[in-house]
Amino acid sequence: MNSKKQHTTDLKSAMRDPFGVAIVAYYLVMAVIGMLIPDDIMSHQWAREFSDFMAGIVPQIDRITALNIKPDINRFYFSLLWAGAPICAVIIILGALVRGVNEDFVEYGRPILKPMIAVLALGLASLWLLLLPGVQNTDGVIFGLIGNFFARGLIAQVIFVNGPLMLCVGGFILFPYFLLTGKYQQKSI
Repeated sequence: MNSKKQHTTDLKSAMRDPFGVAIVAYYLVMAVIGMLIPDDIMSHQWAREFSDFMAGIVPQIDRITALNIKPDINRFYFSLLWAGAPICAVIIILGALVRGVNEDFVEYGRPILKPMIAVLALGLASLWLLLLPGVQNTDGVIFGLIGNFFARGLIAQVIFVNGPLMLCVGGFILFPYFLLTGKYQQKSI
């Protein structure tokens, strides 16, 4: 089959998937918000209270604020990202439950230890990103990701919140569910 035709077909079917559209819309809304947060956001009482509340739940917010790279903007933005994380998780879970998982991910007759170790490793790496235990404020990569409005909106949310969230949801909730229930999407011929 022509690869260009296959790509077009895949893109058209992806645009018909309401969960795919919802996750892209969620990403774009959060990206635009991340780029448009004003420098004086913490001068508002509601923004301080909201950020303090979210920081009490998610330790990553205080760690990012402690880096002292646009601390007010990043504290508020990461608070918003974490407030929206349950929405992102629900979209991922519902999308997977409705569509199923392709049976190629888990083949019958293969040892299950290797996929479980991979899932555990990805989950632990994701948790490390979520908690940020070893991030230093002199790291130029971190400064580039959260110091620039464009990178903060488009990239930092994927690296520090949404990406690890997707790996944790997939690795610790969806993969075991589909593994234990055997509910895989059958290949279409």
